[in-house]
Amino acid sequence: MNLISVVVGLTLVATSVQQNVGEPASVQEQLALNLVIKKVPPTYPQQAKAVRLEGTVTVRILVTAKGIVDQVEVVSGHPLLVQGAIDAVRQWKFKPYVEYGHATPFTTELQIPFTLDIPKEERELREEFKRLVLEGQNALKTGDTIGAEKSLRQAVALGEKLPDDYYLD
Repeated sequence: MNLISVVVGLTLVATSVQQNVGEPASVQEQLALNLVIKKVPPTYPQQAKAVRLEGTVTVRILVTAKGIVDQVEVVSGHPLLVQGAIDAVRQWKFKPYVEYGHATPFTTELQIPFTLDIPKEERELREEFKRLVLEGQNALKTGDTIGAEKSLRQAVALGEKLPDDYYLD
């Protein structure tokens, strides 16, 4: 390898590193969770609790080099659960993420679950109800009205056993 090749190679490396200066690193969720030093659980929104709504909110966050959550953006989640996730994650604190020997801002996506303490039997009924409704919807999409009617009749019968305030998300 001659001197020109080495200089060109080092210039390319320096240029690519320089292009990334100032941009936050993108970190996988598990690595980010390993950096958490203060994790505030979400408060279950009353309206969501009232209709027994469960689900997961996915947020994308920007964490400063000092480990403070600077920005929270909702990627997905039920509207009744979103604010609870945002309020909780804004209070999280992280150890600094170190890259190339320096604390670096980073972005990551986090899954924030919302689950109620529901008896096993009711949880199984809910899952079967959802499955039957989806099965009926899919049958309708393919023009199978007989299959749709069968699935949806079963779902209605099962729905009679669920609490009156049950909400299908």
